[in-house]
Amino acid sequence: MGISIAENVIRPRLVDLASTARIVVLEAPSGAGKSTLLRHLAADHDGPAVLADLSGTRGTRDQLRSRLHRSLSLNGLSDLAAALKQGSDGDLVGVLLPWLERQAERLLILIDDLQLAEDDLAGVIAHLIDSWPAPHRLVLSGRRLPEVARQRLTGTDSVVIGPGELRFTPAEAGDLFGGDVTSLLNDTDVDRITHGCDGWAAAVSLAGVRLQRAASGSNSEVEREATELTGRPATLPDLVGSLLAAAPPPVREAVAQLSVLPALDDHLVESAGISGGVAALIDLGLPLDAAQPGRWAIPAAVRDSIAPEVRDEHLTRLAAHHYVDSALPGAALEVLEAAHLEEDLAKLLVNLPPALIGRIDPTDHAAAVAALPHRLLAAHPRILIDLADSYIVAGHSEAYAESIQRATRLIEERGSDADHDPEALEVHAADLTMRAVAHNDDRLVGEAEELLARPDLPPMARARLLGGVGRATASRRTAAALRVGARRLDEAAQAFQREGALTHAVANRVIAATFASIPLGRYDAALEQLDQALDAAPSSVTMRVAILPYRAFVLVDLGRYAEAQAVLAELRRTTNAIGTLGNERAAAFTRWAAARMASQQGDAEATWAACRAVERSDVIVDTSDGAFFRADAAQLLARVGLLDDAERLLAEARKRDPGTTDLVTTAAFVVAAHSGDLARAETVLAELDGGSRVEPRDRWRVTLLHAFACHEAGDQRTQALAAAAFEEAAQLGYPDLPLIHEPRIAHLLLPFAERSSASARDATPRTHLNVLGGFTIEVGHEVIEPSGRPGELVAFLALNDRLSTVDQAIEALWPDTEPARGRERLRTVLRRTRRDLGDLIERHDDLLRLRSSVTVDAEEFLSFCRQADDPAANRERSAAAALELYRGEAVPSLGYREWAEPARRQLELQALAMHDAVADETAGDGRIDDAIRSLLAALERDPIAEDRYLAAARLLAEQGRRSRALQLLAEGRGALQRAGIAPSTELSRLEAYLQRSPAMSAAEAC
Repeated sequence: MGISIAENVIRPRLVDLASTARIVVLEAPSGAGKSTLLRHLAADHDGPAVLADLSGTRGTRDQLRSRLHRSLSLNGLSDLAAALKQGSDGDLVGVLLPWLERQAERLLILIDDLQLAEDDLAGVIAHLIDSWPAPHRLVLSGRRLPEVARQRLTGTDSVVIGPGELRFTPAEAGDLFGGDVTSLLNDTDVDRITHGCDGWAAAVSLAGVRLQRAASGSNSEVEREATELTGRPATLPDLVGSLLAAAPPPVREAVAQLSVLPALDDHLVESAGISGGVAALIDLGLPLDAAQPGRWAIPAAVRDSIAPEVRDEHLTRLAAHHYVDSALPGAALEVLEAAHLEEDLAKLLVNLPPALIGRIDPTDHAAAVAALPHRLLAAHPRILIDLADSYIVAGHSEAYAESIQRATRLIEERGSDADHDPEALEVHAADLTMRAVAHNDDRLVGEAEELLARPDLPPMARARLLGGVGRATASRRTAAALRVGARRLDEAAQAFQREGALTHAVANRVIAATFASIPLGRYDAALEQLDQALDAAPSSVTMRVAILPYRAFVLVDLGRYAEAQAVLAELRRTTNAIGTLGNERAAAFTRWAAARMASQQGDAEATWAACRAVERSDVIVDTSDGAFFRADAAQLLARVGLLDDAERLLAEARKRDPGTTDLVTTAAFVVAAHSGDLARAETVLAELDGGSRVEPRDRWRVTLLHAFACHEAGDQRTQALAAAAFEEAAQLGYPDLPLIHEPRIAHLLLPFAERSSASARDATPRTHLNVLGGFTIEVGHEVIEPSGRPGELVAFLALNDRLSTVDQAIEALWPDTEPARGRERLRTVLRRTRRDLGDLIERHDDLLRLRSSVTVDAEEFLSFCRQADDPAANRERSAAAALELYRGEAVPSLGYREWAEPARRQLELQALAMHDAVADETAGDGRIDDAIRSLLAALERDPIAEDRYLAAARLLAEQGRRSRALQLLAEGRGALQRAGIAPSTELSRLEAYLQRSPAMSAAEAC
């Protein structure tokens, strides 16, 4: 819709010139054609291309980072988008350059409007020029390049394209005018018109608009237009004026006023007095550029030529309100700031809807606040509280604290009575929230509770304060404090929800899960809270990376290892793509969760390696300078018998521990108990008031380990303590926790516990059968590899719904044997199975079945597949968990077995369907890299699935990776032909499209 001032004709000489260097600089005045060339360079680039444009009155490092992140996300480059988002504040170069160094596929980054760059950003650009790695390309565009950046160009592989190179040649102008026009003009006319416009892109483009409109009439009209255009130099104001000449003065004034608005739609155009909306602007001949989907803007070059000297305040205010109603708060701030309507800007900032705070770039939000004079900021200090919210949503914790401190100082300067001043109350509440969270101080919590009792406390202030009190209270970790903290955090989430502050509500649910529900042992509640948070923003890689480690912890605690592995696999993919500079904390959390799982599974080497990796990363993964991690790692290592390492980490935890909780003391007890040192364990236990100061989730474990220490010492209390441990676990609602967390000790003590505990008698020792990608039986920490006929019989039942008649089993194992001989052989195999593999199979008359206590990975896999097909379930989550279980063909050690083939094929088809499900869900959320990875993984298993080649190629093309898409299609064509399958016309059509089209959209490729 509309005609762009930036001509659509590609100029090969400029594209070729720009392709000769690693760094390209476009430096020319507005309207010279820079923006058009940027688009053409992006279209011509054979690989991903990302355009970031600065805006407003100043360009900062954070603004560039935000713009790059947005463009990467829109182009489906989710890995690099996550890298930028997860990097430390302002660390643009430290994230971007290492990521580029690892990528062989050429990335093109284009940065526009660099004349806005502040000194800090100019330094970043200079650094990029110095260090930009091949084969990637960097294009810098602006009316002028910052001097510090210009100086770095000397001696680099760079080319500068200025006004001279950007000027249109007559031949290029003729291409722009089109055949309908040039057929009616001679070469001299085209040459004179081009020179009359001085080759300036904006002027040539508008001259073409006039000529094209005349060509729709008669030949004489074209001649008259050409005569006028060649009669004198064609300046842009003249050209724009000629387009608007026939319009009434009110319409011309309305166009001028509309030109300064960042986004236009029918409502705003008609509000300015132009009936017919955006279509009417097009009818006037004005060029329009796409601003956002469904919205347009008059290009900068035209705006500069017609911008009004005085802005219409009524239209500006109306536009600001319309932008707020349309969820475009950044545009609302921009128009009020540009019009210097300070009172209106302050009013908007004071009344900013909570739901919109997360939609504002914190850099733009801060710029709007900075535009206010001190008197307005002092009159409305709560403006700074909303700015603090904007910062915390973006993860800028230092700026968050500084904004609250500034607001507090303004209240102090005002000297008003906070008891009767709503804004002072809100600022006080925010300050108290921040301090209560930062310091575990009962006095602050008490002061906050007093403030919460006030009925006149503003709703958002109440919600913030509830969250702060909840987190601060829960941080004390006692059972009573955890329950109070959980209640307050839930109240905070609900309060934020009522106010429409969904981002804040999500954050409080995550805090409630990690600070209260998990320590209380309310694992199902924690999973629900974390899943609600994930479902609130499924496409936010930042949010996923922040939440998924905690979800993995809960799943590990519950022994749901397949689901935990799926979560950790996603985190590993993300952190590997991002790199250590981008997401060290998430990588450390991933290894911490892996260490927990390995420890519970009895894998000493994996536990030690993961703990060592976190310890050596020097990343603080807890709120106590690493003390809590080291305390937990000591327990994990003690569980697998690495007592020396456990003691070392415990000593380090004591050094770092600020003494705010009993977590380190609890770890000291656990290490002592695992060592079998009863005296030392009971001394530490006395410090914990006999265990009453232990977190509720760990009380059963402390009791169980106390029983173990007693057992090792021959103490008669073993039986009573073992029984109590199983009862305490059952009271949490998870009676199998002892067998999951401490399988070796729990199995040892189970006979003692069963004498006095119904919960222990109900607890079932876990026997797990793995048939996917291998063939093993796990009983506690013991792993058995079945073989011979006993193994084949177990596998036969596992792959045939656990149940078989005797005759069916004989037919499968001995197909050519007489019935009587087959029954004799079966009796022998059943005896050997019981002797060698355990009591896995039960026989009832003529039926054989696996015992109900035996779990099978193939059944778990199929269960997750069914969940993925349930519309009410989280499809991606279930499919990913299923794929973690599918490690390959079922019971490969058996080789070909006729009875196994149908089950094997069905399991393989389900696995492929799960890859498709993950690809569908991640692509729908904008995580294109994850979608491509899933499709490629499926193609490794099924290399002749043409539909997956097509889907992956389209996604690659959507990212601008045209060569890789074509390469993949060629691989698919070859695989199909080797299999004797003719490639479809759809594959050929897509290949042809990609080969001829330098720029494409996903829609066009489909």
